[in-house]
Amino acid sequence: MEPVYRAFLETFTPEEIRVLAQNDEVLFVGYALDETGSVLEIDFTIESDRPHLYNIPPQYLEQLETKLKSTVSYVIPPDMAYLREYKFITVSQVCPFKGLLDKL
Repeated sequence: MEPVYRAFLETFTPEEIRVLAQNDEVLFVGYALDETGSVLEIDFTIESDRPHLYNIPPQYLEQLETKLKSTVSYVIPPDMAYLREYKFITVSQVCPFKGLLDKL
């Protein structure tokens, strides 16, 4: 999770993180991985009932995507080696802004 936290902290200001955390905002991040666990693509999902997230400038999401692509990777455990046979692997994570407050 450390690269994910770092990417969020480098993208959003502390005040922006505090406001989003106060409103219990959560950003869903989906990853498409290659067979080695490297990130190929990233998808951000914002729930329709979370209006504060719609105020995030598109440039922030672009910057966040770039940082996540360059720093996040997954280790595919030996017991799941069969996943390497697929063209890509998908995983997702929930990123609550409250989880960033203690990192500021």
